[in-house]
Amino acid sequence: HFGRSGCFGVTLRGSALFCITFHFLAILMIITLERTWHRMNRFSKKEKREMIAAAMKTLSEHKSLSPEAKDRGLNTLQKALERNTDTH
Repeated sequence: HFGRSGCFGVTLRGSALFCITFHFLAILMIITLERTWHRMNRFSKKEKREMIAAAMKTLSEHKSLSPEAKDRGLNTLQKALERNTDTH
């Protein structure tokens, strides 16, 4: 049956399975970021700016995110970019 997927003995509709998968991946990303956050201090400000800019580009091009979610993500990244920009 195309509209359903089995997961641990429970039948879930596609959107519920997507939601669970999305949250699992989000948690996995958070754990990974926590483990590697201290490594960010090894990067120069220029390298940090380049990584943040790449993340902003990827986020802005993401097609399935709502405009509100994109705005929240871009605002957070913009603040990080400002923190890592030299202002003379």
